[in-house]
Amino acid sequence: MRTLSKNIFLVGASLFLIVFAFYGFDSNLFNNIKVQVESIGTPSDREQFNIIKNEIFSDIKFLNKESLWDIDISKVIAEIKRKNWIEDVQLTRLFPNRLEIGVALKKVEVVYVDDAGIWMPVAGDGTMLAKNSKSLIPDVPYLRGRRFYDNKELRKSAIEFLHLFPNSGNLTANQISEVYYEPKSGFEVLLAKTGTRVIFGQEALELKLRRVGKVLEYLEAKEIHGRVIDARFEKKILVRMRKRT
Repeated sequence: MRTLSKNIFLVGASLFLIVFAFYGFDSNLFNNIKVQVESIGTPSDREQFNIIKNEIFSDIKFLNKESLWDIDISKVIAEIKRKNWIEDVQLTRLFPNRLEIGVALKKVEVVYVDDAGIWMPVAGDGTMLAKNSKSLIPDVPYLRGRRFYDNKELRKSAIEFLHLFPNSGNLTANQISEVYYEPKSGFEVLLAKTGTRVIFGQEALELKLRRVGKVLEYLEAKEIHGRVIDARFEKKILVRMRKRT
């Protein structure tokens, strides 16, 4: 008798699952999707994340007409990734009608600033990111010069150059206020604290960084203020002093 009851229960449960599979997904239980957008990790710019978050809600309104389990995940991800701020997207469907969207924003490595003072954030791959009216200019080095605007690979090279700077000492990337580039002289930076221009050229940049660091240590110890440090030469570094006033 117990075996018969058990079999009847299993058959009934199986029939329920079959009916649910065919008809349940079309019921209102899975409609009226509730979307939640969260940051993957801590965003470096909370204001920018909130703006992107609101834009995502607007862009995926088409989901309101679909059942949670009918959603084309690849389509949703592609729609979100159209924004050049997006580094990564993760989607999770939760029973019965919740869709969680995890978003990681690209890190702003530098900022391009033109002659009129108009600025654009730049990601690590050299992409110039869309800027909104509420964006605050990040505390990162500025790229100066039209060549940076015209050439994505040059922007990327400038960022890679800044990544070569040591993490401590008197010549870190945080101490760079502006970066320039000229085909003849290569990369040039402006030190935020002293206003000293340092010309590096285009080759053996890591070696030149170490040499310039030692020169800056010497100048600081002697309380000497250099106007220009030219490190383009193979075996020497030239220092042009500031005129005494």
